[in-house]
Amino acid sequence: MEKKTPLYDCHLAAGGTIVPFAGYLLPVNYPTGIIAEHNAVRTAAGLFDVSHMGEIIITGFDALWNINNLFTNDFTDMQDGQVRYSVMCNEEGGCVDDLLVYRYNVQRYLVVVNASNRQKDFLWMTSQIRGDVRIEDVSDTVAQIALQGPAAREILLRIVPSPDALPSGYYTFLPDVAAGGSDDTSCSFVEIDDESNQSHLANDDSTDAADSSDIADDDSVDAADQPKSYYYDIEDILHPKKSFLRDSADSFNLSEYNLGDSRDPVDPSIHNVKDSGNAIHCLISCTGYTGESGYEIYLSNDDAPRLWNLLLQEGKDLGLIPCGLGSRDTLRLEAAMPLYGHEMDEHISPLESSLSFAVKFYKDDFIGRYPLIDRGFPKIRRVGLKITGRGIAREHQSVYHDGNLIGSTTSGTHAPYLHYPIAMALIDIDKAQTGLTVQVEVRPGRLIDAEIVPLPFYKKASS
Repeated sequence: MEKKTPLYDCHLAAGGTIVPFAGYLLPVNYPTGIIAEHNAVRTAAGLFDVSHMGEIIITGFDALWNINNLFTNDFTDMQDGQVRYSVMCNEEGGCVDDLLVYRYNVQRYLVVVNASNRQKDFLWMTSQIRGDVRIEDVSDTVAQIALQGPAAREILLRIVPSPDALPSGYYTFLPDVAAGGSDDTSCSFVEIDDESNQSHLANDDSTDAADSSDIADDDSVDAADQPKSYYYDIEDILHPKKSFLRDSADSFNLSEYNLGDSRDPVDPSIHNVKDSGNAIHCLISCTGYTGESGYEIYLSNDDAPRLWNLLLQEGKDLGLIPCGLGSRDTLRLEAAMPLYGHEMDEHISPLESSLSFAVKFYKDDFIGRYPLIDRGFPKIRRVGLKITGRGIAREHQSVYHDGNLIGSTTSGTHAPYLHYPIAMALIDIDKAQTGLTVQVEVRPGRLIDAEIVPLPFYKKASS
């Protein structure tokens, strides 16, 4: 039976069309319709319930080593308050999931995973962790609201104490913001429960991961901290860009990091709200899945309806409307953002999905590293298709060139803001040429023309 998010009654009250998705009952659209919701995000603002996403906490003295081992990106130089995109690979180099990692400090991380993969991801992580580390799935106690669009910042400023209460840049976050009222208390809105049956502590006799920590020997800015582009060409994927020191734990200078009070892996993190007065304590980040500016707000289940209604009230005059799953998908497709199960899965590698920017081969090791190297240069690549014939391409449709099968579509729709049909596809790398005309088989025996175009399809104007 599907679950209900804390905002389920809000969706019903607003006339949302409810559908099952990733184990939850969620609105696919509201009476305004998918096109209006999509364009509201492009021109004003839209409000999304993304409480179905999974939230996993990783804490402990060896948390950093485990994060680097589990995920393909490099987190060694990550600073407190930063967010970083990554892929988690299996032992064959396929994608278990793509995810976001939030760093509180060197001993505490929040990992946000796709809803449909939550249980699979948690089981995989718990089977792979080593040393002094603890992992806990807190998803059922956390609500998440996404406010997206050019007016998002102005709307949020109406309910927070000052501009300093919002993240300072793209892919950053603030762990404790008091929204919706005055509050001079300081607390995280989530705390790990020692007795939770969803937590896992690595065995005491596991390998001491701290002895193999990798420290970068330069201070260059990681590409993952730049505005996200999920369509990079593959560059230097088999060649190290940085040298690393791999010495004993004595050379691991912990004084460079904010360690908190002790080595105790049980730190405050993300549930059990401590609401003082009218304020709602929440974590606010700035990442986005629509191609627009925007924010994600993590908070307690109990406070979610109040904040949802408050945001709609404060943003009404700026054009804010509630948006459903339908527009979320069309928005991410215009922005060329990958979706698990479409552009990647357990058999498709992150390199084939054009996610090489999030795969750091210069790290000493990560799960799937050597199989990815053994595969060599990818034979397929993700590309964008602008449909020039009459029709709309959908997922899993064959793509041809000169009568030869060269791949298949992974996602496709009519782009509401661009006013023409688009698709993404995985095709033979030697045919991944901008301007090449291909054909998509939209139904048996019916081919329509498409042109390979650069990704993303849509890119917001610089502010």
